[in-house]
Amino acid sequence: MSADLQILHAFHDISRSLSIAVGPHAVRLTHSTAEELGPDVLLYNEPNDAVALIYQVGDLPSHDVWLDGRHRRIQPVAKSTLHIHDLRAHVEARLGPTYDSINIHLPRVALKAFAEMSGSPTVDSLDVGAEWSTVDPVVASLESGLRFALADPNGSNRLVREHLTFALMAHLATAYGTMRVPPKMMPGRLAPWQVQRAKELLTSDLENEISLAELSRRCDLSPSHFSRAFKATTGLSPYAWLQWYRIEVAKQMLREPESSLAEIALHCGFADQSHFTRAFVRHTGTTPGVWRRGDRVRQIGRGAAAPAMQQQAMARNSKAVQS
Repeated sequence: MSADLQILHAFHDISRSLSIAVGPHAVRLTHSTAEELGPDVLLYNEPNDAVALIYQVGDLPSHDVWLDGRHRRIQPVAKSTLHIHDLRAHVEARLGPTYDSINIHLPRVALKAFAEMSGSPTVDSLDVGAEWSTVDPVVASLESGLRFALADPNGSNRLVREHLTFALMAHLATAYGTMRVPPKMMPGRLAPWQVQRAKELLTSDLENEISLAELSRRCDLSPSHFSRAFKATTGLSPYAWLQWYRIEVAKQMLREPESSLAEIALHCGFADQSHFTRAFVRHTGTTPGVWRRGDRVRQIGRGAAAPAMQQQAMARNSKAVQS
């Protein structure tokens, strides 16, 4: 083998990675690129009771694969295609010089737990049929979100990461597995008590994120159904609604001159002041500092206008009495 060859575990040695809890189990997502890992790499995975979804972000040239030591030469794979591998075999894949893929490790126990959370029969495995010929528009639509979350695993919001993963799992389990959503779980609106409970849970502790699984469990719904029903009821996803609420709380704190921007950011659940500023600009079109100064001007203007308005009212009353 080449002296420059890197040998890496496909799911544990990749820096762009996320681990999402599904009950007591975990689903792991990684983003592997030649730009980051190098042009000559051997990715491997030991046998385990799981399946792996491999989604090609870019075109993949011919490459070598070994399954339990048996060599196969894989022909070029087009971008946006996917395949699902059974990981009960030892897998090695030598890639180069260009590769760009999102890889998802799905333990069968996690698939089973997700099906139970969704009120569906057990999903034992997934199968896409013909190898490297499946183009799935749903998975492709999730690509940009997954790439964004994996670009900054520690900076992306927990609700966003879980929403993307659960949406992907729900689609895979129904499209390529045996999971079926019961009629009573089809998309609808939340009951008033579910809306109230969800908002209370989202806002009870802004500094600590609550998981989508916990939110849906407390509302007696599956994660994917809860997300759809929450948006149908409020017009926003749980994450978008929480961001809106955080900005509204921040506006109230900005009216208090003793609160620094860094203190407001941490109190409202933002990672730091720069994260707070970016979110604030997205929602209001201006920075927190500019908004604070403008609000003071508005408050002063309202205060100065009040006496003049009172004088005008008194003048109108006086004219009415004289007439």
